[in-house]
Amino acid sequence: MTYTLNNGANGACETDSVGRAKAGDGHAFLELVKHFERRVFRVARLITQNDDDAEAVLIETFLKACSDLDECKVNETFRVWLLTIAASEALLKVRPFPDGPESCEEALLGEIAPWRDNQMEREELSRRLQDAMYGLDPFCRAVFVLRDIEQMSIEDTALAVSLSVPVVKRRLLRARLQLGATLTN
Repeated sequence: MTYTLNNGANGACETDSVGRAKAGDGHAFLELVKHFERRVFRVARLITQNDDDAEAVLIETFLKACSDLDECKVNETFRVWLLTIAASEALLKVRPFPDGPESCEEALLGEIAPWRDNQMEREELSRRLQDAMYGLDPFCRAVFVLRDIEQMSIEDTALAVSLSVPVVKRRLLRARLQLGATLTN
């Protein structure tokens, strides 16, 4: 039997697939994997900066999701729960930090200059953004990826990286400032 995960506005199909997977339906879990594998890989790749590590994170994420599926709470979306696992696994790949995880707490100088799409091709902007992201501290990069690229809430992002909401807000601001400064130079 084939299931199609169609993530509607209310996420009912996702919830149904998760419910069936929790009940032991392997096909439902495979549909969840198919639906989310590209997103998990993208998050892992952006955090680890390495295809091999991202592939390992992808595998570990779905193995943990399969074995811990009952821990996915009814009041949280599967996507947030899964990306939390992926972010945690990716951060494990980039540790230890020589300056400690608080190294991105140092103040960054400069202000954000306006980005001008008309000054560079979209592909060039994308390449420059990716290069600039690699210059971020891993925790700042993880916060930026989860909040600004994956559009998770501040609270969900904080849970995903095991930091307080105020620390996530500071790291997100610093990541945005650093990216803005890098992209406008």
